[in-house]
Amino acid sequence: MLTAVIGSERALRMWMASLGLGLEYISSLYEDCRDGVAFLKILDFLQPGSIVWSEVVLQPRSIYERVQNCNRSVSTAQKRGLHVEGIAGKDLADGLSTYILSMASQLMRSHACQFLNDLGMGETDVLAWANCQVRRCDTSVTSLRSFSDPAIRDGVFLLQLLRSVADDCVRPELILSGENELEREQNAKYTISCAHKMGCLVFATWEDIVEARARSILCLLAAAMAEDLRRHDAGL
Repeated sequence: MLTAVIGSERALRMWMASLGLGLEYISSLYEDCRDGVAFLKILDFLQPGSIVWSEVVLQPRSIYERVQNCNRSVSTAQKRGLHVEGIAGKDLADGLSTYILSMASQLMRSHACQFLNDLGMGETDVLAWANCQVRRCDTSVTSLRSFSDPAIRDGVFLLQLLRSVADDCVRPELILSGENELEREQNAKYTISCAHKMGCLVFATWEDIVEARARSILCLLAAAMAEDLRRHDAGL
């Protein structure tokens, strides 16, 4: 249970850092999100104009000012339709881990749904695209039947997919067979690293890969697809 919580906290920090909002400084969700500013920045990113910044205390010096910011983030999240019932601004301002994780998770989930909707592709389209890309790159790799297909766990499919999109970001000699637990872990970690390197939005951790968590895999594949489309449009 503790390992899962730590993994979730790390995944959320990585996602925040990938948004381009200057949140790379966050080293601990529980400490660095207590002032509410990070949550407000993300909410405004998801729905531009939803935050009146003149009413936000950007450098709160007291618990009162932190609570004020956090109350604003909770109320804005509720207006956006996020499930934040039971979360009070004071809970966030106090850095209570359960509530911080819940708030951050809701924001990431909202972004993932928005991302998939903006892409304009259904889950079937994303899976078909990924299988086609990998077949073009390496015909020996088994196609996926679903986003929770056990074949995902060794990391080979995902690395070959990323290689098909940006071969300069994946070194083939570093792709292991994934025959044992250690190799699967190393491939999964390398997948996340390569996804970041090629500019993908990353909603997953290496643990999501070795456990073949369907929602995280869907988002990872969709992010690779979006990057592929971006590169084609840019003539890369």
